[in-house]
Amino acid sequence: MKKLEIPAPDEEAQEDETALSLELWVGLSLSLVLAGFGWFLWPKPEEAPDPYAHIEDEEERQLARDRDEFEAMVEQGTLDEVDWEVEAARSARVFEVGPREAAEVVCRAHEEQLRDGEFSRPPKVALLRSVDRRRSDAPWSCLLRLYLEGGLAQEAELNDELERFWEDVDRSGEHGHIMQTVIDDLQRADELPRSERFERWLRRCALSPEYQAADGCRVALRQKAPKFGGDLLEVLIGLVSDPKVSTGDLRFSADVLAEFARNGQPEKWHIVETDALPDYDVDFRLGSLFMLCRLMNSPEEEVQSSAAVALGRVSGVGGRSPNRDMKYRWRETCRRAFGDPRTPRMDAPFLAVAVEEDGELSEDYGLDTLIDAGFCIQYDGRPSWYCGAQRWTGGGQSIDRVMGHHFARTAYIEWAKDGEPRFVLPGD
Repeated sequence: MKKLEIPAPDEEAQEDETALSLELWVGLSLSLVLAGFGWFLWPKPEEAPDPYAHIEDEEERQLARDRDEFEAMVEQGTLDEVDWEVEAARSARVFEVGPREAAEVVCRAHEEQLRDGEFSRPPKVALLRSVDRRRSDAPWSCLLRLYLEGGLAQEAELNDELERFWEDVDRSGEHGHIMQTVIDDLQRADELPRSERFERWLRRCALSPEYQAADGCRVALRQKAPKFGGDLLEVLIGLVSDPKVSTGDLRFSADVLAEFARNGQPEKWHIVETDALPDYDVDFRLGSLFMLCRLMNSPEEEVQSSAAVALGRVSGVGGRSPNRDMKYRWRETCRRAFGDPRTPRMDAPFLAVAVEEDGELSEDYGLDTLIDAGFCIQYDGRPSWYCGAQRWTGGGQSIDRVMGHHFARTAYIEWAKDGEPRFVLPGD
């Protein structure tokens, strides 16, 4: 054991080997001061700012957060990883905030529940509210497919709301921007509804000159050709061939035929040529005029008036009231344009739409009766309406010039009341 040694007064004190020197104490102290000073001066990472801080309302702020979350799931392709049938509250939130792509996925996930009438209340209420407000983020493609195929029969509230929406679309031509997305979605997935109502609307949509969804409808019909017709004029003939065709459909058809006769085939379904018809659009325009002249022979006054106005646009003769004399003049003009030059009055029984059978009159605005009567010969490789286009008497002259010329020659009708001829086809 080491002994404690006490130095004598005249001896020097021995240094403690474990003690720190003054220089070292000073160095350590200075290092600590500098470290503390550097701590305050060292740049610290700033916390990320809240991207939603500018939204003052808390509810709106949460809505933005949730929507961004669902949009991120769309981009990452993770929506299908969620069991939406179980997560009813989360499903409802998608229907409340969108986006549309997420709502469509969630709607499809609940399809079986919707068909069976077992859709839980929270998402159902959110979905009803979204449809009622006609929000663009509602899953319109999923819902309309189910509705038109009768798949919402067990969900009365939702079915009724879709019924009101469809009436606006079908009768009033509204919601074109929504229907354009619906057609694109369902066409891409090959899921166009198997429904007579939908197919009838699809034809009207494709024929409409101005409806926003028309291009998509034309693409859909063209891909289904020849089920509904080999071109848009055959599509129209199919529409007016229905024995239950409405006056509204016939008046609509008169406007469409005038557009076809003036401007030819619209985009998205434009046939340039075929082996049989090297200048298809010219024949298409003449076939359209032929069908318009047939509407001019309708026994319905409203249809006659619409056809007369339409013929005025085609012929460059505007501003004339479609009174009785004017209607007679347009029928005479059509007879000159398509009638038989070998007869004194340019007879044109193939312009008739009225059919007499057993003393009763009926109407056929299509071509079946004309074909059966031998007035509309069908040629291989040519569309059904070619039988009318080939009867054109104007040669290579423009439609408006020929029709305007013939119309001018009928001026005598306004003062010569010699009785109006009517074309009626005999029945079988």
